[in-house]
Amino acid sequence: MTNEAIYVWLIITLILALFVTVTVWSRSRSTWRLPSVAGLFIAAPIALGSVIHVLGWPLPRSLALTMPGGDYAVLGTKMIVGEGIYVLLDEGGVPRYYAFPWDKKMSDKIQELLDSEGGKEGMRMKVPPYEFSWEKRDPPEVYALPQPKVLPEKPRQEEEPKRFDNI
Repeated sequence: MTNEAIYVWLIITLILALFVTVTVWSRSRSTWRLPSVAGLFIAAPIALGSVIHVLGWPLPRSLALTMPGGDYAVLGTKMIVGEGIYVLLDEGGVPRYYAFPWDKKMSDKIQELLDSEGGKEGMRMKVPPYEFSWEKRDPPEVYALPQPKVLPEKPRQEEEPKRFDNI
């Protein structure tokens, strides 16, 4: 996350804090003092998540709510050694940008597909559904799109079976 997202979040949080300060220090007897302070502590993380989501930062795969399991078309990838694998996936609607933790096996498979003829046609990623577990699971499976048939199928011939009589 870059500084722009942090600056936008800080400005939103400072504006909310200003509203809370005005509510707390108002001269009239107010029952809204405690709820406004509690609202600030609830709204600040929500504002940070909203800023990250709106600015298009990659969503981590580790969150259960960000990505349902399934088979997705891979529109683009970028791999940064030791940091992560960034993948643009087409989920059927608007494409989403995801960040996977660095994995040598997954990066080798993606690079192998990009270098091969089948990977230039396109890739797909099979992502298992999210389950909370302490065990380390294999990364999502990446594979090339099936190649179209070179020869057309033979026309089906409807023939009567030959009968032989044993006499």
